[in-house]
Parts: sequence; structure tokens; C-alpha cells
Amino acid sequence: MNALLLLSTLFAAELTGQVTDERHTDPIVDAQIWLGERSWDVDSEGRFQLDLEPGPYRLEIRADGYNPFFLDVNLPVAESYRIVMERESAPFEVVVEARRDEPHAAFQVLDRERVERTPGTHDDPGRLIQALGGVALTPEYSPRSGDISIRGAAPRDSRFFLDGVELPYLFHFQQYASVFHTRLLEDVSIYPSTFGSEYGDAIGGVVEANSRSPESADGLHAGLSGNLIMGGAWVEAPNPDGVGFSGSVRRSYADLMEHNSEWYTIWPSFSDYLGRLHRQVGRHRLSLTGFGAGDRHGRYVQQPEALGPLEKEKNPDFVFDRAFQALSFRHQSEFGSWSARGTWAMVQDDWKGELSDAHQQRLERYLWFREDLHWKVTPWLDVVAGGQGKAQRVARDVKTDRAWIALEEDAPLLARGVSLEETLERINGGLYVEPRVSWRDWRLFLGSRWSMDTMVGETVYDPRIGWRWTPDEDWVFRGAFGRYSQAPDVDQFSEASGDPGLGFSQSEQVSLGLDWAFAGQLEFGIDAWAKRMSNVVVETAGSPPVAVDGTAWGVEFATRYRLRDRFFSWLSINWGESIRDGKAFDYDQPFALNFVTSWTVSPMWSLGFRYRYASGLPYTPIDSAVYDGDSDTYIPVAGALNSERFADYQKIDFRMERTWSLRQWNLAAYLELWYVPSANNTMYVVHSFDYSQQVFVAGPSFVPLVGLRGEL
Repeated sequence: MNALLLLSTLFAAELTGQVTDERHTDPIVDAQIWLGERSWDVDSEGRFQLDLEPGPYRLEIRADGYNPFFLDVNLPVAESYRIVMERESAPFEVVVEARRDEPHAAFQVLDRERVERTPGTHDDPGRLIQALGGVALTPEYSPRSGDISIRGAAPRDSRFFLDGVELPYLFHFQQYASVFHTRLLEDVSIYPSTFGSEYGDAIGGVVEANSRSPESADGLHAGLSGNLIMGGAWVEAPNPDGVGFSGSVRRSYADLMEHNSEWYTIWPSFSDYLGRLHRQVGRHRLSLTGFGAGDRHGRYVQQPEALGPLEKEKNPDFVFDRAFQALSFRHQSEFGSWSARGTWAMVQDDWKGELSDAHQQRLERYLWFREDLHWKVTPWLDVVAGGQGKAQRVARDVKTDRAWIALEEDAPLLARGVSLEETLERINGGLYVEPRVSWRDWRLFLGSRWSMDTMVGETVYDPRIGWRWTPDEDWVFRGAFGRYSQAPDVDQFSEASGDPGLGFSQSEQVSLGLDWAFAGQLEFGIDAWAKRMSNVVVETAGSPPVAVDGTAWGVEFATRYRLRDRFFSWLSINWGESIRDGKAFDYDQPFALNFVTSWTVSPMWSLGFRYRYASGLPYTPIDSAVYDGDSDTYIPVAGALNSERFADYQKIDFRMERTWSLRQWNLAAYLELWYVPSANNTMYVVHSFDYSQQVFVAGPSFVPLVGLRGEL
């Protein structure tokens, strides 16, 4: 008997492998390997090791919640197997967004599923924001394609945060891609107007993106991604001891293959990175994050399309170089009925522009903090309070003998046309308190905020009141009104190029909304809002900033349907108007329609479609030009402000994605097709050197985009 056991051991063949989930490649730790009446359990990492005699076997792998998996092997084998199990068909989980308990009258939340599966975004959350109700739809490829204008406000009138830190800018080159990697994204929250008192220094909206905490991952995850524009990598590494790390890096690579063109002297390149160290210490969750982005390109000042051969020779070249870096510390603590969270950060933003005989450099450094306290006083009363502050120092160095109007987007200091060398400093901040009362089906938010700015030299008080009534789980009525104040940008106080006498811009806002979930599944929502603005700062290239009054109003209709991880669709239709100083605002868009749908046909295939249509944005025509002998150039004479409009815009996007589950990793390949009809594809207007002729520049009508994504 002992001899037989010895012989079977000597001639045993080893079979090893790991059992993982089909979607996330996570180990399935409760799986069992069955051979007839015999069974083996996997270990804590889903791995198994069987010693069997050589020969053919049919093994069955079982796990709760998964379809059985059958493995046919002929031992011995040299390789280790990765068993990828499919989940059992589960009842569809309908997600009703309106049921989120938010202390704001209007909000929308995007998660990673919708960002990655929506066509026309190439996996970018910033681009998806423009498909939401109340956000102006700007033409693809145009200089304003990355502008986020929320409910009739200028992009500079809204605030954009990443993990609680205010970002210097949201998009690379204001159009290509957001400055953070989608794979580390947890969610993006948008508060378009009448938001609670916890946010300040904004008369527009608030966009807050949060990255995933490493502790939310149940194992090491890493991946690579790339498309025709950029490539990147990311990693999440949790630790049982409460320490975790996550990080990402991306870079565009067109400049590695192309060096110049008729338009670019230096091909555009951009990059971004994020590294986050997380630690759980008792009741405290702590994280240290470093992130940043950089953009660079060189181009000719005037668009070559409208220039003759001699004019092209005189066309100067310009180099744009901008980068920011940030280091932040974030904490979150729980103390029974009390909780606290806060963010402290240091940020540097270096913005350069170079011509052969002119230049600008704007170097900004600021310290940022935000602290929030939440006290659960009674079952029906919560009190939240806190504050935020920003200490800025901006060094500006400009040398120019003229206003370079054509560089308004890339070099606003050169476009202003004033030589200077100065340093501006200020402290800006605010305090707030907001009791939140719950009574039966009602919630009431009674907010107060005090804001101050050392350059303005005063403190303002903003009262805000919001409410939500939920008579049953399928109906939500909501509304809010209040005052919102915002200090001008620090540059606008310059004695050389701005107006030191500017005060707070203010906006009185009101909104009403209704959400209805038909049969608890299909959502319908309607919002009506209005704003009355005073002392809003506007700037025109070549001119100092001025304060004007304005109004804006809108009506938004939306319908949504979502089955988590399987299907989502939404339709939004906006009507509205935005006026400044009695004239149409730069982002005035009377009508916009967005339709998005995505369907996960199977674990391997998903399809998506998006259609957008919107009224053309206004622009100011050039009536004539005056020759300036000193600079040997023509100075344009503008017509009536925003008296003309570009053609209406529409765009169709299609997306198809295929996923493969391989032995140790998953691979996804996707194809996006973007189509803009030629009649609806105007990006901007360019003029000849003497402004006697103009050309409407159109972007490409059809763009295919291919991408790959691999994940361990």
C-alpha cells in the first residue's frame, strides 16, 4: 500500500491556476474545483494547486453567483490556468439618479461607467459634462470646444475642483482632454446654480471631481490605455495594513511623429500625472496627493488659410508653454455625531508665451485650504459649517509694443497689449454655516455665507435657502434661491492693465425643479432657473476689464433610464437666454439638445450612440480696419458686439467596444466615429492681413478614433 502511494506521488502531475471574475479580474475566493465527488477549495487569492495522475480530466469550477465553468485538460501541462467565470444573470438594477440625497436644489453626478461608455468623449469626463442639461454646447475642434459655460455663465465664473483642490485649468489646450485620468475617477458632481452655502466665490456653477481611494480596490489593479491622441498608465495598490497607493500618467504622442505643419511650428504635446498615498489611522482617513499637467505647442499667429504667399512670410511664430503642479493633503474623520473633512494644498501655475520680439510670463503660486464640519444634532437637525481660503501671489512679466488680438486664447496678456512687470498678491476666502432640517417628507437648507477679498477690501453676506419635498420615492420637488458673490480675477486688479476699483460680482438666483420616476424606473425631470447679475466683469481682447449687469434664464427638460452595468440613456433639451449689458453673451445658446445611449450587449460587446444639436454661438464681426504705420499692421474695427451667429451645430457619435478576458488580464478595444455635417462645422473666423476678407474655418467632418485599454 505504501509503495502504491509512493508511485502515485512520483508520477503525479501538477495543475495550477487562479479563478477570477469576468469583469474586474478580481479573485473569487469561495470557488471550488470539482472532479466527480472530490473537491478542492481555492486559497485567499483564488489560486489552486491539484496533484493528479497524468491523463485527461474534465473539471468543474463552481462559485456562488457564477455560472459553472468546465475545464478539459490532459495532464501533464506546463502552463498555469486562469479561470474567468461569468456572473449569473441577475435581476436588472434600475438606478434612479433623482433619489440621491444631496443638499442642493440642482445637481447631476457622472460615474466612470457613463464616462467610459459614452461616444464622442474618448473616455473623458470633462467632455461628457457638455452633454448635460444647462451646459452650453461648444463646437468640436474650435478654440472654445473645452469651455464649460454653465447656465449662462462664463467659464471663469465657475469653479472646478479635483479632490477638493481648485484647478488652474480643466482641459489641455482648453479642448483636447481633461487634466486627470478617467480610470482613477470615482465620480464628477455638477452643481449648475443655486448650490448650497458650502461653495463660494462663484456666480456660475461648481464641478467637483473625486478620484478613487486606493482602499476601495480589493487587490492590485493596473492598466494601460491609448488612442490616436494619447497613451497612459494607471495603478491601484491597496494594503491590508490600511496603506494604499494609486497613480496615473498620460502623454500625447503626435509630436513624436510630427514636428511641424502649415499651422504648427511645434506640434502640440501635453501630459498629466497623479500620485496618491492613502492611510487609514483609526477613525481618520488621510491622503497625500501630487498631481499636475503640462501643455506646449508652437504656431503661427495668423491662420494661414486666409493669407497669401507674401503675408505668410511675415506671419510670426508663437510658442505656448503652460504647466501646473499641485501637492495636497486631505483628511476625513468620524467622531460619533461629528465628522470633519478638509483639504490643504500648494499649487503653482506657470504660463508662458513667446514671440520673436514679445513675450509674456505669468507665474502664479497659491495656498489653498478648505475645512468642513458636520454635526448630527438630532434625528431631524444637522448643522454643517466650514470655510475656505486662498492666498495668491502672481508675478507678471509682459513685453510688447502692440495688442496681439489673435493670441487672446493662448496669451491673454499679449492680447491686452500692455508691457508691464509687476507682482500681485491677495487673500480670498469665506465662512459658512447651514442648518439642515428634516421633517416628514421635507428637507430644508438654511445657508449663510460670508466672503472677503483683500483686493476688493470688503466682506459680503450671501443668504441661501433650498428645499426638497419627497411625497413618495418616485416624486421629488425641489427649489432654491439666494445670492452668490465672486471676486474678480487677481489680474483684473492690475493698475497697468486692469481696474483696481472693481468690486464683487453678484448674482441673485432662483430655481425650481421636479423629478418623477415613472413606474420607479424611467425618470423625467424639468428645471426652470433665472439669474440677475450685477458688476459682472467682462473682458475684450485689447481692452481693460469692465463691470456690467446682465440676466440669464433657462428651462431644462431631461429624461433618463439606467440599468447598472448594462444600459443607460438620457435626453436633455435646453431653452434659454444669457444677456450682458443688453447684448447677447458670448455663450448665449437659445436651444440645445443632447441624446446619449449605451448598451452592454454582452460581457464582451457594448455599443453607444450620441447626437447633439445646438444654436450657433454669437460672435462679433469686423467691419473695417485702420492702418498703423508705426507697427506696419492693420488694427481691426469691430462691429456691434455679438451681433452675428455661427451656423447651428450638430454632431453624431458612434462607439463600439470589444472586451477579451485573457489569462491574467483584460483587453478592450474600441472604435469611435465622429461626424459633423459640413454645414454645421464652423469653428471660427479668420481674416486677411488688412481685414478686407474673412474665411469661416471648418473642422473635419469625419473623424475615426481607435483606442485600446488593458487591465490586470
